[in-house]
Amino acid sequence: RARRQRILLILAALLLVGGAAYWYLYLRKPKARIEPQPPGTIAVPVAATQLAKGIELAGAGLIRPMYLRPELVPPAALLKTSQVQGRVTREPLRAGDYFSEENLAPTGAPPGFSGLARPGKRIVVIESTAIVGALGYIRDGDHVDVLAIAQQGTRGAARPGQSNTTIAGGGVQPGAAGAVAGGQTAGGASVGAIPAVSATLVAEGARVILVPKPGKTQFTVLEMEPQDAHVTTLAMASNQLLRFVYRPFNDESRVPRDLPRLATETRPPRDSRLVEVLNGTSRSIERTTLD
Repeated sequence: RARRQRILLILAALLLVGGAAYWYLYLRKPKARIEPQPPGTIAVPVAATQLAKGIELAGAGLIRPMYLRPELVPPAALLKTSQVQGRVTREPLRAGDYFSEENLAPTGAPPGFSGLARPGKRIVVIESTAIVGALGYIRDGDHVDVLAIAQQGTRGAARPGQSNTTIAGGGVQPGAAGAVAGGQTAGGASVGAIPAVSATLVAEGARVILVPKPGKTQFTVLEMEPQDAHVTTLAMASNQLLRFVYRPFNDESRVPRDLPRLATETRPPRDSRLVEVLNGTSRSIERTTLD
């Protein structure tokens, strides 16, 4: 019996030693080593680790000091930790990046889109299916002009999977805004109408602040001028497709207000073999064969 007790005591002691060693090696949080400030330097608050956009700078492990000589301190850098704590990152930051009024939202701003918007700007959330030709290439921080593409003869633009308007009579009238929907041709087949296409400049110099992520976010978020935000929203509400034109990040020029914002309008050439036949109050488009 005494021998059994000794064995149990030895096992208990081994368990205690093993638990203490595991805690010391894996669970114990080492105290942060405070680097002494070299003489003649300024402590500049910087990102202690990589920070995503929209992160609230509250808690430990997000901010650390970087000691720089006065001539190396960036002019826009915030120099007090109290100026940084509790604010929201407006842009992604790498470890060691300094904080400024440009990459931080104002004090008290929420970590949502209202906090990310710069003064005098508006945020527009665009469904990814409304964007043509840009997904997969667009990146955070890109600056783009936004064109709304409309097809006359249909309601807004023809989205993928949406059939074109068909007309009776067995032919196609390019750009026929008043074509009669019916879809019956002389041979019983339906032919899609070829609408005219117009491109309207709805936003200039919009900044991309969020891009779609595969399997996650299905929206693109743009920051733009207030008047552009309202026009872009109306274009989306009318089912128009959007195309992006990339521009230099430092180009803030805009089209003069006295110029029309309609950028271009194209119509397919009319087929000379198509004839419009009027019969009372009805009309149809028929294809003729000239000898």
